[in-house]
Amino acid sequence: MGRDLLVGVVTGVGPPNPNPETQRDIYLPAGAWVDYHTNQWFHSTGQTFTAQPEYINNIFRLPTFARAGAIIPKMYVDGNTMNILGMRSDGSTHNELIARVYASSTPSSFTLYEDDGQTVAYQGGAFSTTPLAQQFSITAAATTETVTIGATSGTYAGAPTSRNNVVELVAENAQANSVTLNGASLPQLTSQSAFDGASSGWFNAGNDLILAKTGSLDVTAAKTVAFTLAPTPLGPTATFICNNGTTTWGQSVYVVGNIPALGNWAPAQGVELNPNGPYPTWTGIIPVPSNVAIQWKCIKRPENADNPVVWQPDPNNAFTSPASGGVTTTGDFAGSAVTTEQFICDNGVTTWGQSVYVVGSIPGLGNWDPSPDYAQRVGGCSLNV
Repeated sequence: MGRDLLVGVVTGVGPPNPNPETQRDIYLPAGAWVDYHTNQWFHSTGQTFTAQPEYINNIFRLPTFARAGAIIPKMYVDGNTMNILGMRSDGSTHNELIARVYASSTPSSFTLYEDDGQTVAYQGGAFSTTPLAQQFSITAAATTETVTIGATSGTYAGAPTSRNNVVELVAENAQANSVTLNGASLPQLTSQSAFDGASSGWFNAGNDLILAKTGSLDVTAAKTVAFTLAPTPLGPTATFICNNGTTTWGQSVYVVGNIPALGNWAPAQGVELNPNGPYPTWTGIIPVPSNVAIQWKCIKRPENADNPVVWQPDPNNAFTSPASGGVTTTGDFAGSAVTTEQFICDNGVTTWGQSVYVVGSIPGLGNWDPSPDYAQRVGGCSLNV
């Protein structure tokens, strides 16, 4: 989709496919790319990144990557949105200009085109254009990202004469120390709800995302939003691995434990993992406090409900977090009740391309599903059950 967006085409996912694909290898051309859904940065030499998840929070997300420097216009849309002018069924209007900007030291620009979305009046010149630009720079004095929303030219029926402007800045391993609008400081806000309720201000939303809004301004006036950036403080992290996490449709695997970052043992506040181990192993990297004794378990629960919950068998998994850096910790839904059995199939004469499999009444034997994704292939081998 142009030079700034790369979308992976995926087939064979979700119902009615009984064995939906959950991950895919993605080739990215040389350069810096950002996962549109997670803000994870990829620095590619022109290479393939393996096992990229296709499900995020148990919702299928088409793999989408934005190139560093991309400027993507957006609009506020929900169930009350009626048209592209931002009119809503409750009588209010959400017509703010939203620009998601991916920071890059290479200057980039984009021209936003708008018309009434309903008629062919644009053929007679009834449209507007707004130039957008970004520039990331590092000097001895500061690290800054400057986003410019230029003066709008032209008009059309229903076009706003003034509106708010929201910048969603994605900057790698960075957070803002201050944000200015045309040289004047914007107020810092401390939560998403405070940001949503304010007419102007900025907010470190986490996960490499910084939000800023200008307040309602004349569309014919240029706006320069300047972010002074600093590295995101790095604390310790833990890589959580949950083995044997076979799920049914609509289930996901979560981590819960004895610290707030793991929900204080509340299943509804657990942290969801990704089935990229590969499935049925689920993994995730989670920030944890320093030098704390942590106990935790893997659970399965529906994505859209708090119950029913399937807990990993006792005992709890336990580790002590480091002062800095990372640690890996593993849980297993099979628990300690795992034995190894040897399965022998006599008289298994096969033709070319055939193999012998074992199926049975437990997940380790495919729950009677004979498909190769679930059945266990045998050849004088031992299996964990």
